[in-house]
Amino acid sequence: MKKVGIVGTGKGAKELFQFLTKVNHNIEVSCFVDEPREVSELPATYYHIDEFLFEKPKLDILYLASERQMFNDIVHLHLNASYECRRYNWPMHNYLFDNKAKLIYKRCPKVMNSSVSSHFYTATYGQAPQFDPQTQRSLDLDRYFMESQSIWEMDSDLQQYFKFAIMRDPIKRFISAYNHIVLRSKRFKSNDINDFISNFAFYLGNYDIHDHFCPQNEYVGDNISFYDQLVDIKQVSTLEQKLGVTFAEHNVTKSVAPSLDGESTYEMLSEQSLSTLYAYYQRDYELYADIVGWDVRRT
Repeated sequence: MKKVGIVGTGKGAKELFQFLTKVNHNIEVSCFVDEPREVSELPATYYHIDEFLFEKPKLDILYLASERQMFNDIVHLHLNASYECRRYNWPMHNYLFDNKAKLIYKRCPKVMNSSVSSHFYTATYGQAPQFDPQTQRSLDLDRYFMESQSIWEMDSDLQQYFKFAIMRDPIKRFISAYNHIVLRSKRFKSNDINDFISNFAFYLGNYDIHDHFCPQNEYVGDNISFYDQLVDIKQVSTLEQKLGVTFAEHNVTKSVAPSLDGESTYEMLSEQSLSTLYAYYQRDYELYADIVGWDVRRT
């Protein structure tokens, strides 16, 4: 049994404890301390790991002097990758690689993610991922995302790769996620999109939906110069021609799931809802609007 000390005694520290014990049952958290005696050189921000969402707590891991090999590989790699990517201002998570075509894709939910990720899965494993026609999910892709490399793990020169991300107008992405996650799942009390937005801060605490509604900046990051191209979803065909690939429609939503009565559209949003969404996605608009050609309407 390996021991780990966690700096902090609050909610973030407790959530980190849950994460560590989930990925390694041989870890014992021996103490929660307020003042570290010895702090790792790899302080990390934890989020989007194994479908856990941590609210970006600034946590340090206390390396106990007698137990410097306390973490298993997954935790050790995560700590190192977190440090490296923060050091170079690179977003860490959700990179997919096509080493033959020399492509790096920074995936983002609700922006052709299933279709583009399927291409990278096929390039890696030589066969297409399977989708469940009822749930519209692919366990193959879920496992692939968990096993995908971080930038830190790459041995190749990044300059050899074409690095890209596909973007979507944040409010249109929100509406798509709302129709797919809220209306189809029927897990929420109200199906009115404006009611949902008025309680948006509360609903974002639901781990199952956060990654579909969070700003794209949480995936793509601030360092735009890292990418060779950021492209709007409407211009994907141009990107496909440039790369010589086709991102086939693997998501079964359109072909299997019928359209819902009452699906929300942009016109259904109240002025207050638009103001709320523009405020929430302000960073996305500031960083990417001019690059990908979004029409920003200020309210």
